[in-house]
Amino acid sequence: MKSVTENDKAFLWTFDQVSKTVKSVAYTARSLDVRNTNLYTYNTDSRWYQLFKYNGKEFIDSRGQAIAFKGDDRESAPCGREATNGKIHQHWYILYQKQSKDFFTSKFNEEFGLFYNRPFHIVSELPKNRYVDMVGNKIVIKTPNGFDSQVWSFDRKSRSIVSKKNNQSIDHRSTYLTTQATNANAANHYQQVFKFTGGNFVNPKSNNVWDVTGGNAGDKEGTDVRMQGKKNGANQRWRIVYVDQKKAVDCGDLGKEHGF
Repeated sequence: MKSVTENDKAFLWTFDQVSKTVKSVAYTARSLDVRNTNLYTYNTDSRWYQLFKYNGKEFIDSRGQAIAFKGDDRESAPCGREATNGKIHQHWYILYQKQSKDFFTSKFNEEFGLFYNRPFHIVSELPKNRYVDMVGNKIVIKTPNGFDSQVWSFDRKSRSIVSKKNNQSIDHRSTYLTTQATNANAANHYQQVFKFTGGNFVNPKSNNVWDVTGGNAGDKEGTDVRMQGKKNGANQRWRIVYVDQKKAVDCGDLGKEHGF
């Protein structure tokens, strides 16, 4: 696993309709392969160790194990297969090449884990994968609905997460999250600052994280999102789906069986 370089074919892959494998663009006779537990490329032969399905966040091989990076999140960390466990090191997203221009031209803030001014959805890692939404100004989780209340962006000036619907920032001045007028220069600005790291949204002052009320039982339409101490449950884990990335999937010729 390495930091991506624009126009380098070593980072490009394609799903081959004939072999049903994920093939390298740089080495066209090779496919992703997990025959030796670690992830490599080998000559394409379409056997079990080269067959994967993508479910929107995990690459699952034909024996039900997930592709994961091993060790720390560092340059050149190896990848391999292991039992599926739902943890963040097994989660991946596909960036289609026609959408990659935004990836390279949008400024990524490494400290906060988000791109500036690139609209996104915030998806709960609870089983129903509901989106962060608003009811009035309360932050809740709801089924994806295409409304602006489920679209957010990371503001360059205030370093806050801003709603497309009302142009206000997510705020935790109380236990439960709401949207409030952005207060970039106010003394209580820390109430609107969250860093996305390891699948959690963390307030750097309190170290508390976003939490779907009720734990796993809270995976229901309209459940509130609050601030709590980190316990690393699925109700505290999230993933970002950028709107341009989602459109590429929605409008593409996506194979339903394999997810590519």
